Amino acid sequence: MIEGSPIHSFLKQQKEKLKHVEVSAQSFDSLERYPLGLSQCLYVHNYQTSSITFQKGVFEFLGYTPEEINSDLIHSYFHPDDAGMVLRIIQAAVSYAIDHNLYQDGHLYLTFRLRKKNGEYIKVLRQSNVFEVDNNGKFISNLSLLTDISYMNTANCVEWKFDASGLDQEAFKKYIGHQYENFFSPRELEIVNGIHSGLSSEEIGNLLFISRHTVDTHRRNILRKAGCKNTLDLMSFCHQNGIV
Repeated sequence: MIEGSPIHSFLKQQKEKLKHVEVSAQSFDSLERYPLGLSQCLYVHNYQTSSITFQKGVFEFLGYTPEEINSDLIHSYFHPDDAGMVLRIIQAAVSYAIDHNLYQDGHLYLTFRLRKKNGEYIKVLRQSNVFEVDNNGKFISNLSLLTDISYMNTANCVEWKFDASGLDQEAFKKYIGHQYENFFSPRELEIVNGIHSGLSSEEIGNLLFISRHTVDTHRRNILRKAGCKNTLDLMSFCHQNGIV
């Protein structure tokens, strides 16, 4: 990970938030006994120390040695087309968990393409939940279980769901939306808003004083950037991520 990159800065910010928090040591006994399939692995990421404090099955599943699995790797081994979106979602979920003292009932479900040590990309489901908290319930670390779902999900789009008791959906939507502030260019965002209003390409063009052909070019680029196949998928993506 490049020092000074957005995700590197984000991890430093979370570490700073948690530096004075006192945490009782959590036992890993239950994780040691957790039964894993051949296409699964799990790890615990501690945001107070920005380190991987436990891992199981990573070498067998992904080929990375225990020394290679660290905070930098798990925030950089995404497919280039998925990386931006996955990191935005992770940042929003972690920020929300720390700022709102989520307890063990916080769960994030993510599907994306991941790079194995041999360079092969596979589609995985990452199921993450709060693992350690301090005495006041402040989120410290999460447990993530990775499962290969390539055989059942070949779509290239990133999908996610975040659940927690008492979750303020509107507040979390703002967290997600904040992560997407620069996802679309100003012109692309104008066109997204036009689509959201039910306007055709011609109507959007007339409104923005550009040709229909230019609007259609922007629309194709917008769909590609969002990993969506059609307008319906795009609107669902924009609503879910607080863009519109």
